[in-house]
Amino acid sequence: MRVERPAGANDAPAAGISVALPASKEASCAAIPDCLTAAAFVLMEDGTTQTIIENPGPVTASLDAFHQPSWGDASLALDKNLIVGIQFEPMTLPGVTYDYDFCVQDLTFLDSGGQRVAP
Repeated sequence: MRVERPAGANDAPAAGISVALPASKEASCAAIPDCLTAAAFVLMEDGTTQTIIENPGPVTASLDAFHQPSWGDASLALDKNLIVGIQFEPMTLPGVTYDYDFCVQDLTFLDSGGQRVAP
């Protein structure tokens, strides 16, 4: 995944962006949002603290780095077959209004050997 500042953009989000993977509870369930886990799986490279992307440039994250947040269900493990989307969320600062402009480009899925795979 690469986070880039487009030409002419004001700035990236002041407090960075987070990445999350919403997931279904089971493969046979088709009633969204009823079938989604209570919380999306959040990028937490250390397993406990949400990873915030603050600088433009390449970012590589393993699916093993996505965990339930503290308010989610800690007993759930991410099942790559139940991922229903990907979320990029601009982080906000309390009481601060800030214009930003960013894009995510070159989103690529890699296997454990670092080779590109089709989703």
